[in-house]
Parts: sequence; structure tokens; C-alpha cells
Amino acid sequence: MKRLIFLLLIICTLVQCARAQQGFILSGQVTDADNKPVKNAGIKVVGKQPPAMVNTNKYGLYQAYGLQWGSYEVTILAGDKVYVGKVIIKPSDPVKRYYNFKLQGKNAVLTVTDKDMFREAVMKAVKDDPDSRIDMPKDSKFYEYRNTGDEKDKPVK
Repeated sequence: MKRLIFLLLIICTLVQCARAQQGFILSGQVTDADNKPVKNAGIKVVGKQPPAMVNTNKYGLYQAYGLQWGSYEVTILAGDKVYVGKVIIKPSDPVKRYYNFKLQGKNAVLTVTDKDMFREAVMKAVKDDPDSRIDMPKDSKFYEYRNTGDEKDKPVK
């Protein structure tokens, strides 16, 4: 029994070490006070490791990879204004979670969610523009996804 417990402790330790090497993904959406996406905003994430610097895309989405657990200050430069927010990543948090910032006053107000903002943005883009298409790798092949109206979206080879 002691050997089994010892073996489980070793496995748990190895899993945590592997997870720590991979790091967490800080990603989400930046919106203004009216909940509209903020395009091309610069984001600087500062914590206990070298800063990560990323930009939002046209949907206000961003991703910063390889972060370790801890406390981070997030500075967002949108236009000529600077907003500051804070993020705390705990060792028990999932590797991928969504950290959305709403810009209000001088603050970047944080909302943490498991809702995939990237998928939501893609689905909205396809809905808004029926002729849009999204090419993505899947099993080393490219599939084309198109909005098919009332039917569910289906991969087309």
C-alpha cells in the first residue's frame, strides 16, 4: 500500500512538472465600455518571468503562451490610452482558460470564463458573412467550413 501511495505521489509530481514546463495560456477578448471588440490593442503581460507582448486581432482576441502560475499585471494600450488590469493564475487552474478585459476608465476589468471566445468570434463571422470561409488544418488535411444556412456547418473536402 505504501508503494502504491508513493507511486501516485511520483506520478502527480511528474504531471505538475510537465504542466509547469508547458505553461498556461492567457487568452481572451478585449472590449470597450460598449462591449465592442478593441482591434490592434497592444498587450503587455508582466509577472515573475520576462514580459509577454501580444496584440489583439480584429475581433479583439489575444493569446499569450507559456506563462507560469502567479500574479500578472496586464497593460493594454488601445489608441492613445493605457489600461491596467491584474490576472492571478493558480496552479490548479486549467491550462487554457479565457481572460476577457473590458476597458473602463483607466482600468481593464477582468472576467474569467471557460467560454471559448475564439470559437464565438469565428461563428459570428461566418453568420455575418455567408460567403466567408475558414480554412483550418485537421488531420494534416485542410477542410473548408462554410455557412450552409439552416443546416449545421459541415466540413467539405
